[in-house]
Amino acid sequence: MAETCVICGKEKKIMMADFPLSEEDKEERICPTCNRRLKNMLQTRDPGVFRQEQNYFQSMFYQSQPSDHAKEMLETYFEIGKSFTGEASLDQLVRKETLKQKREEETAFEEALGSFMITTESGFEGYRIKRYLDVIFEDGILGTGLSLSFKGLAGLFASSKEGNQEIEALIGELKKTMKTRLLHQAFQLGANAIIGLDYGTAITEQASTLLVSAKGTAVEIEPLL
Repeated sequence: MAETCVICGKEKKIMMADFPLSEEDKEERICPTCNRRLKNMLQTRDPGVFRQEQNYFQSMFYQSQPSDHAKEMLETYFEIGKSFTGEASLDQLVRKETLKQKREEETAFEEALGSFMITTESGFEGYRIKRYLDVIFEDGILGTGLSLSFKGLAGLFASSKEGNQEIEALIGELKKTMKTRLLHQAFQLGANAIIGLDYGTAITEQASTLLVSAKGTAVEIEPLL
């Protein structure tokens, strides 16, 4: 845990307790005072109280050095707070804005899928790789419901025709889900293609589960002139 409050810089040794910066970030910690005032700013519908708490946190930008994450979060609150009238709390406005952004991102993602390209090879004919962005991974665990007393995948799929078909179908569905997650990762990186897509499958015999992995490289491609 942090040794100081990531907003006001108060040292942990003189803090009676500490609290997570947000629901999403439980690693960075804040002091009781910042926690109380942050809740006030998020939950109040009184414009006077809201401005008072906002001014307190704005002053932290000059009196202390908030962490990058804390600064980014507060700046987001300040921006959304410009529309604060008291009809809804800042917390409600933030949740509404977050939902709006997610919908916009999903719409943009769905539109991008129409031209997104994927290959198991190292490139695409007629295209050049403009940027290599990152190697991306996804892992999944599938319970087979079987007692795996044999060795390897060959033994698994030789167990019975019915069991074979069921497990193949489950693996296929898991691979589809993992592929969609890889596409999301690539899209968020600014890619328009994935190269070197590869799946791996392994058995954890004692746990009667299958481990399925997927990886690829997110890239930006453009047509050859």
